Order: sequence, then C-alpha cells, then structure tokens
Amino acid sequence: MKIALLPPTILLSAATGFQPVQIANGPISGLVTKQNTSLQQPIIQDVEAFLGIRYAEPPVGQLRFRPPQPYTSENWTCTRPMEDCLYLNVFRPSTAQGGRSKLPVMFWIHDGGYVNEEGTTGDWGALDTQLGLKWVQENIEAFGGDKNRVLLFGHSAGACTVMWHLAAPGSKGLFHSAIMQSGTTSTPMLFQNSTDAFTYYDWVASELAGCKDGNDLVCLRRVGPQGFAIPDGIRFDPGRAPTWASPFFPNLPVGPIIDGTTLPDNPLRIVENGNHNDGPLVIGFTRDEGSFIGFLLPGLVPGDELTLGEQGFQRTVNHFLQNDTASQEVETFYPPKAYASVYGPDNGPFQRAAYFIRDSFFHCSGRRLAEALRKTGKSPTWMYSFDKPDLFGSLATFNLGTLSPTFGNLTVGQLGTYHSADLAFVFKEFGEDPANFSQPGLSLLSADTFMAHSPRELGDTFHHVSDAISCMWAHMAAHGTPTGLRQYCPGLPNGSIPPWLPYNSRLNGSPAQGAYMHIGDVLSMQPWRLNNLYPDNEMPSIELYKLSETTTTTTLAVSPSQPTSSAQRQACHRALELV
Repeated sequence: MKIALLPPTILLSAATGFQPVQIANGPISGLVTKQNTSLQQPIIQDVEAFLGIRYAEPPVGQLRFRPPQPYTSENWTCTRPMEDCLYLNVFRPSTAQGGRSKLPVMFWIHDGGYVNEEGTTGDWGALDTQLGLKWVQENIEAFGGDKNRVLLFGHSAGACTVMWHLAAPGSKGLFHSAIMQSGTTSTPMLFQNSTDAFTYYDWVASELAGCKDGNDLVCLRRVGPQGFAIPDGIRFDPGRAPTWASPFFPNLPVGPIIDGTTLPDNPLRIVENGNHNDGPLVIGFTRDEGSFIGFLLPGLVPGDELTLGEQGFQRTVNHFLQNDTASQEVETFYPPKAYASVYGPDNGPFQRAAYFIRDSFFHCSGRRLAEALRKTGKSPTWMYSFDKPDLFGSLATFNLGTLSPTFGNLTVGQLGTYHSADLAFVFKEFGEDPANFSQPGLSLLSADTFMAHSPRELGDTFHHVSDAISCMWAHMAAHGTPTGLRQYCPGLPNGSIPPWLPYNSRLNGSPAQGAYMHIGDVLSMQPWRLNNLYPDNEMPSIELYKLSETTTTTTLAVSPSQPTSSAQRQACHRALELV
C-alpha cells in the first residue's frame, strides 16, 4: 500500500535523512528525494519517503489464515520471509510538519487479482487493508496528514477492494472519498459465495498443499509458502486443471467472500439499500478493458494453436451468462460481420470477445453502481473513460507471437487502451529508454514495456494527460470533488480541465440521462448513448446496459451450506475474482 500526503510524488532516488517521525510503535526516519529536472520523470519538489513501515504482525505460522493483528512487537528487523507482507509506505513533501500541515491523504491499494506466487487468503487480504486504514487514523497526523481527509483509491482488484470498504461495516469512518479504477462491486468473477470459495480452498489444500481439505488449518499453517503455488503450465493443460475451474483458471481463482459478518451481503445490494459507507466517489475505466482478459483466454488469441474463432466467442459469452437464451440475445449486440470488416476475419472474434468482456466485466457494472448511488441520493458520483491515442508509437505493430506461441499473431496495438494503461498516467511512470522485449523478467503488459518509446518530453500529450489526471485525483482528495471553480493545475494552461459534471447530469441535447468525462489528449464531457455504434464505441449504450440488467442478478449465497445455482454464476456476479 502507498500513502501519499498531497502534493504527492511517487518516484524516489538516493537520499539523506530528515528528523524522525514519532508513531505509536516508536520513531522512524525517511529518505529525501531531491528535486530533479528529468524530462521523463520530473520531481517538482523535495519529497520524503518512509518505506516498509510494519503496521501488522506477520501473517505467518499461527497467524496464517486469520484476521490481521496490529503490530505491537518491539523487535524490528528488515529481514522478511515471503509471507511477511503487511507493511506500507508513506510519501510526503519534505516541508510537511507533523501535527501542523493537515495535508490530504491518498491511500492506494494496488491491483493483482488477489493472487501472487504464494497463494491467496480471500477476505483476509481486504481485512489487511482495513487495518492499514486504521493505522492511518492513528498515525498519519504525525507525518503532517489530515486523518479527516482520506481518499481511498485502487485499480482492478484494488478498486474492488475499495468497493469492499464501501460495503463493510468495519470500514465506516476510515476514509472520506474514493476512486475506483477498472473495478466495481458487480464486476463478474469477484465477490463470491462461500460454496464456491470452499471448493477452491479444498482444491488448494488437498491438491497443492497435501492437506486433507480447506478446514485442516493445523496442516495448512505448517506448509511453506511455496506449497500454495499453482504449478506452471496448468492453464494450458486441461487435464491438470480442476473440473470445476473456469476458462480463466488459474488467473482468476478467488476473491472476497460474502460471509454474512465482515461483508454482510452482496456489496451492490448494500449500496442499493443505502447502507454503504457514504462519501464522494469516482468510477472509471479504460476504453479497451476487455483486451487484457481476452489476452488471457485460451482459444481467443488470433493465430494461437488453440484458437476457436467464433466458437471461442460463444464459449466466453456462455461461461459468463450461464443462460443460453441470454447468450443468443447478447450475441446480436456484437455482430460478427461488423468486427470482421474492421479487424479482419482472424482478429474479429478476439475483438468481439474483448468488447463483450469489457462491457460485462467493467462498464455495465460501473454504470450499475452509479445508478444505485443516484437512486439513493447519498453519494455524489462521477464517471470517466480513459482513452489515450497512440499509446505505443512504433511498438504498435510488434507481433507478440515472436515472444511466445501462446500469443498467436496478436500485435501490441490490438490491445488498445488496455486494462491498467491508465496507471502510468496516474503516477507519471514513463520509461526513459526504448523498450527491450528481450529484457529478462519483462512484464508484457507493463507501462515500462509499451510506453517506453521516446521521446517523452515535458509538454507532450503524455505529460499533459498525466498532469490533468494527477490534478483531478488530488482535488478529489483535498475537496471531495474532482474539479472546482478555483482549481489550479501546475503545468497546465487554464481551461485544460473542463468542469466535470456528476454522473446524473443530462448534457445539452442528449436524450438520455448519464454523463462521463472522456480523458484523452483532450478532456471533454460525453453523454451515454442510447444505441451502440459498432464496433467503435467508447462506452456501451444504455440499450446494452439495460440488457445486462436483465441477464444478471445480485443474488449470492451467504451461508456455506447453500448450494451454488446457475443464476449465481451469471456475468456480473460469478464467484471468482478480477485480475
């Protein structure tokens, strides 16, 4: 987790120490990053960073698979085993004064699908972040932060964890505004019923850890972290995957559980009933969220030996909806000829599936949450779509199949404004050197890979968009709204950021209610369209959104003994989780 005291800067370098800060567990010292004039990564003022602050006892041994415990130990060590992950970083201006500055706080929850190489713990991960927020309430004033102005924001699984906090009674009063980037409550494959969760836990316990089942905690607490690692290659070997697994396994195995206590009900239903933790909220997505998910699915990537073409698209729709009639109706909204005419017969099925996944996973679920908030009349809500043209430069035509046959003949440019493309702009992480695809350990979908083409010069559109996003996010933390009449954005000319109208606005001349901010080379307010324009539409139409409402349900089991029904596996509420 990252905590930034505004004005924030994230990047760090070699530094010298300032005076220690006294927190509940004793004094800690930070590192100071000196101002620099790098064109790619400018740092406009000195920043002090406090790295690796332990806020909870290590979740190992008898504390594994338990709610996190506040850190009380006096013996401090910098050596950590792999599971010892409960620590956070704090960044503040070097001029901040503890107890005096009262700077707004931005609490970042990263993405990653609730999974890593050492396994996952379902709701325990969300409880970890809740304890982190409690630590902020107890300690942030010592750094010069304002505990009454905490913005909670996250991406993908991190955004869905933000939704968990909106719905969880135990998070009341721990934050005051929020931003969800590429994830909401009704995103499919996220919040799961207990039956599906225990099926997965039993499989991990018996097949990976060598224990009896998921209830054999004595055994599970003795197993080393690597005992929970899913073997390489299982995704491409159907004979090794569990029979109940989705086509995404093992990429999307598990997510937070609706246990009836920590999370008392489906988060969307909690919002619909007006029982959520109230506060201003921004919900947004990238234009091509679905390309990343489609990229992970065997049978969809063009040119892959497993490519299923139209059959692959139908398989994807059927899996999400679990409803043959609804699947047939949905397919009419994605006419194959329209996609084939634009992308070609080989790439058409992949792009169709990417649009469907985008709409059902992300955009429709985001609008559904915004609609629920509008009807309660409690939380002011804003929406956005991020679509930055020319992300890849000369890399756009690079064939990913040259790296691995599983990528078929998919090019970098076909990913579009992909899932997580916005992160480089939120944190201004633009590489300074051209991308090297032979670099060991290179993440194919990282900003360092695709956005490293030069030049990145101050004043170019990359910096312009990044400065605009940073300014709006910071304004949200400081004032509870992403834009304001007196908003000042360093480095941007006046008028660069138009007024960001709330979601429930009706734009002039628009027959439909609903508005969002288009964030690209130029920022502009856009209405939700009544009908789709194929295949080039930034947001799904209201017509398609209404169809998504009829083919999904908010019903999820709370009791572990309640069987899983087909309805509980429909698109916006499937019992797994989001990358």
